Amino acid sequence: MSIVKVSSIIAALQGIPGAIVASQNSKSNKLGQFEIENLWLPDQNPSDDGSAFKQEAVDLASSIFIDLDDERLSKAINASRNTPSPWGNPSEEGTDALAWYVSFHRDPMNWGIYLPISGLFKFAGHIVPNNFNPVDFQSLVRLAARGLLAHERVHYAADFASAQLELMFDAPCYIDSRKALSLGFGHVPVEEQLANGACLRAIRHAPREMKIRGAYHEALAFTLTQPVGYRDGIHAEGTNSFLHIGNELIEKFGQQFPKQKSPTANLPIDYSRLMPLGPLTDFRGRASQMASVDGAQCPVYLVHDESILGIPPGAIRFISSIPLVQESKRFKKELLRELLPEWGKTKDRLADPEVPKHIKSVDLKRWPKEDKPGVKVWSVRVGLNTGYRAHLDNYDNDDRWVADRVGDKTKMGH
Repeated sequence: MSIVKVSSIIAALQGIPGAIVASQNSKSNKLGQFEIENLWLPDQNPSDDGSAFKQEAVDLASSIFIDLDDERLSKAINASRNTPSPWGNPSEEGTDALAWYVSFHRDPMNWGIYLPISGLFKFAGHIVPNNFNPVDFQSLVRLAARGLLAHERVHYAADFASAQLELMFDAPCYIDSRKALSLGFGHVPVEEQLANGACLRAIRHAPREMKIRGAYHEALAFTLTQPVGYRDGIHAEGTNSFLHIGNELIEKFGQQFPKQKSPTANLPIDYSRLMPLGPLTDFRGRASQMASVDGAQCPVYLVHDESILGIPPGAIRFISSIPLVQESKRFKKELLRELLPEWGKTKDRLADPEVPKHIKSVDLKRWPKEDKPGVKVWSVRVGLNTGYRAHLDNYDNDDRWVADRVGDKTKMGH
């Protein structure tokens, strides 16, 4: 994990002529027609010491909630594979036609990962196994998000590592290296190999709640239909190969310096150490279940283009925390005194902004049986073994959360 703020790195790069060359991403001119939601802005989510960021804070894939029944969701995912996309064709542009990264070397104001809902669903459609159980489609979308974010965070890691080289040698390399390495391809093959390796890695080692039998093999088959570099991701999936190819990529960036500026071409340097890597192995030395790149300082933006798939606005939501839950008079009357400590813990878990897994621990889910105009009802578990649940009213206009009812599963209709 990096302890240096990227905002400080960008400010320092401004003093190196040629390090930052403003240019518009090819997809930028199409973004204006869609709402862009900030999912993760690191400067707003620092840790207590203000210098580093917690890995758990960017487990965004676990924070996806989809307000569609299983039939509508499965139809939208299956239809997305053949729905024309304004962002590109994976057979021509690889995984980056589904989501993309904007470099801070190109756009220091709007840099970060852009994740369109249409691309998310399209990727989910490509990794769904033939024998898939429809009740797990929500998990499939979360798994697709995990894979896409892992891919794009590798581009962030390359951006970050090249900036470290530029600051050490007081000379630009990122812009020129990408021109040289992408000549004839339109992309940097070794970087896309590393990125798709991270994508496959994230899907293979997904946490249990996202694990879907057969999804990894479908993801692998999908990468093999992509252009050179992208289709070689399988060779960058293992921990050792990932580090080796990461080292090769950053070394190639360093080779673009003028020889009088940098001795990098001849020194035995582990360039992979310049990338902001999270845990690659667990305490037993096995491949870690976390994504390989620590993306805690990388902004993530959700592109609300669900209209392309005929999905109603507001059906896809990212809820990483609920900082404030009010309590109605009815709720206060229904809440048993002995449940007060458990309810307090539930509110604390909902409010924690840095650990989305707390949202999972209370089993937050939509409860459509009590829908009212302008209000959506969500159900949450009160305590781990009490058998009680609370219903939260979520008001669309001001995003208020009000605990309105509480009771055992029978009373609450579960």
